Amino acid sequence: MRRFLGPLHRVAIPRLTLLLTAVSASCLVASQVQPDLLDLIPLVPERVMHGEGWRLVTFLAYPLSRHPVFAAFTYYLFYLMGTALESEWGDAKFNLYVALSWLATVLTAWLNPTEPAINGYIYGSIFLAFAFLHPDFMLYLLFIIPVKMKYLAAFQWIMYGALLLLGSWTERAILVAANANFFLFFGRAVIGNLRAGRHRMESKAQAIREQAHPFHLCHVCRLTEQKDPRMDFRVCPTCTGALEYCQIHLETHTHISR
Repeated sequence: MRRFLGPLHRVAIPRLTLLLTAVSASCLVASQVQPDLLDLIPLVPERVMHGEGWRLVTFLAYPLSRHPVFAAFTYYLFYLMGTALESEWGDAKFNLYVALSWLATVLTAWLNPTEPAINGYIYGSIFLAFAFLHPDFMLYLLFIIPVKMKYLAAFQWIMYGALLLLGSWTERAILVAANANFFLFFGRAVIGNLRAGRHRMESKAQAIREQAHPFHLCHVCRLTEQKDPRMDFRVCPTCTGALEYCQIHLETHTHISR
């Protein structure tokens, strides 16, 4: 990865998050004055083939929300998470992460040339990357409700799963393509976490089974220490087979010889 990223340092766009946020927010503001502007931004392959090549890039600037309040909150989140990843990864790696999602979305959009491709999954992949690296980061929804990133990410994965089941083939393809960068970057770690989680579940299940199996068992009344933790149990020295009895039956049972 480091060898591959080396040449990218010379062409990487610094502060890409700030650029994307500023351009998208500017499009939102401009659309309030000129609503037809938003018709010129989305990626529509058919329009690209008719000379509107700018759509290959401008769809990245499509507003993340049309509602001013939700837009402000969404841009705040995107800027927060994007700049954190840029600081943690560096410009080259972050640029590559975004570029892979962009390229996969552009290529997949040609499956249905007349349908506009959206940028939401690209920005969603940035959210998933941040949530994977910082699962316990506390976020305040609408600046009020505290919730950890891992729960929001789980909800987004559930929504993606529903779309894979119910969406059109084009929607499914673009969803998978736009998030391919996540699996390229974190696939090995995800598999490792799944294996570790399965091992923890198996260990807990084994512990429960061992705990459920009694250590002491009266040969007469079948009483165990789980049923009566205060009861004393002893092995009868006369009986064959080291049979164990509770305190009540230790002296009154019939000795067994084999």
